[in-house]
Amino acid sequence: MKGTVNRVLFYIFATLTICFLPGFDTDFNTALSVSIVRSTYANDVFNEKQLEHYRKKLIKRELRSLTGRERKFLQRALTNMFYYIDLVKGIFSSYGIPEKLVYLPIIESAYSPRAYSRAGAVGIWQFMKGTGSMYGLKVDFWVDERRDPEKATVAAARHLKDLYNIFSDWDLALLAYNAGVGRIRYAIKRCGRKNAWELIQSGCLNSETRRYLPRFYASVEIAEHIKKYGFFSNVERNKNGINVFTNSRKIELDYPVDLTIVASKSGVSLKTLKFYNPELRRFITPPGRHYEIRVPEKHYVSVLSVCRNIPPQKLIDVKEYIIKSGETLGEIAVRFKTSQSLLCRINNIKNPKRVYAGQLILVPVKNKDISIDNSLNPQIREGFLTQEIEYVVKKGDSLWSIARRFGTTIENILSINGLSFSSIINPGDKIKILIDLPFTR
Repeated sequence: MKGTVNRVLFYIFATLTICFLPGFDTDFNTALSVSIVRSTYANDVFNEKQLEHYRKKLIKRELRSLTGRERKFLQRALTNMFYYIDLVKGIFSSYGIPEKLVYLPIIESAYSPRAYSRAGAVGIWQFMKGTGSMYGLKVDFWVDERRDPEKATVAAARHLKDLYNIFSDWDLALLAYNAGVGRIRYAIKRCGRKNAWELIQSGCLNSETRRYLPRFYASVEIAEHIKKYGFFSNVERNKNGINVFTNSRKIELDYPVDLTIVASKSGVSLKTLKFYNPELRRFITPPGRHYEIRVPEKHYVSVLSVCRNIPPQKLIDVKEYIIKSGETLGEIAVRFKTSQSLLCRINNIKNPKRVYAGQLILVPVKNKDISIDNSLNPQIREGFLTQEIEYVVKKGDSLWSIARRFGTTIENILSINGLSFSSIINPGDKIKILIDLPFTR
C-alpha cells in the first residue's frame, strides 16, 4: 500500500513539474508525461473503478490537446466532416457498426479524401494499398479508390466488422485498426490482458497506439458537443446541404471523358467535379472500362445532356502513350507539338528525367472536331461593343474564374487564344479576352 501511494505521489509531482518546465516542447512534455503514467501503473492491476478513472484521465489529456495546440486541425476536420457524415452514417448503419465510429476519420485523416500519410495510407479511412485491395479498393494509373468516400467507407465498415469478429470488442477492434491484428494479439499474449484500456495501461503498445483510443473518444466528445468546445460546424453555415456528398447522382459512362470539357460545356465548375470524384488521379475518366462519375443533383441534367448528346471523340483531347526505350519527355513533347512542362503537369511527373521505357503517360492531341465546333467561336452580342483586352494570369486563377470575372465563357477564351481544353495557364501568362461594353451613340 505504501509503495502504491509513493508511486502516485511521484506521478503527481512529476506531472506538475513537466507542465511548467520552461523551454520544453509540448509534444515532448506530453510523451514524457504518458511515459511516467505507464511506468507508474504498469505493474498495477486496476479494479473496475480505478480503470475507469484512468480511462477518463487519458481522454481529458487528449481533449486538452485537441482543443489547444491542435485546435486548427480539429476545426478543419469538423468542417470536412459535414460533407461526408450522412454518407458514412448510412453505410455504417447498414453494416451494424456503432454510430460513434463515424467520427473515427476525424483523427485518421481530418475527414479529407486527399489525406496522405508518410507511411502511404490514403483517404478518409487511411487505407494502405494492401489492406485496401483486400476489400476491393482499386489503385492504378487512373483511379485510387481509397480516396472515394463511398467505396472506402464500405471497405472500412467491412474491415471494422472483421476486426470486431476477431476480438469481440470494439475498443480492441479500434486498436487493431491502428496497429494491426498481429500486434494487438501479441500484446494480449505478452501482457495477459484482454481489456483495451488495461493494454494501454500495461505499456505493451507503442506510443501512437496508446493514444489512439483516448484520442478517438476525445474527438467523439467534441463532435457531439461542438458549441460547448467553441468550434463551429458547416451544418449551421450551409443548411441547404448544397455540397453534401449524398446530394449527388451518378452518370454511367462507357467511354472516357475529359472533366475540363464536361465542366466547360455543362456549366458546373471543374472544382466541383473534382470534389465529387476525388478518386480520379487524372482529369480523365478511365478508358476501356465502365465508369460512373458523380455529379451534384442540380447539375445532373446538364452533365447528362453533355455526356449523351456530344460525340465521345469531342469529350476528350488527350490520348495514352507508352514511352519507348531511349525516349525523353522533351522528344515526346516535340513529336506531339506540345511542351515538356505540360506533359509533366498532366501526368504528375515531378522530375522529367525520371521516366522509363514502358511507362504510360497522357499526351495532348489536336482535336479537329473541337476546333471547328461553333460553340468555340466568340459570341458577339447585339447592342454591345466588343473590345479585346490583355489579361495577366495571377496566382490562383483558372479559366473558369477568369471567364466568370469578365462575363464571358471558357470556350471564347480558348478560341481567341488558340488553346485547347487540356491547356494549362500559369501565373504571368498573358491571354486575350473579349469583353462586351454597352454601345452608345
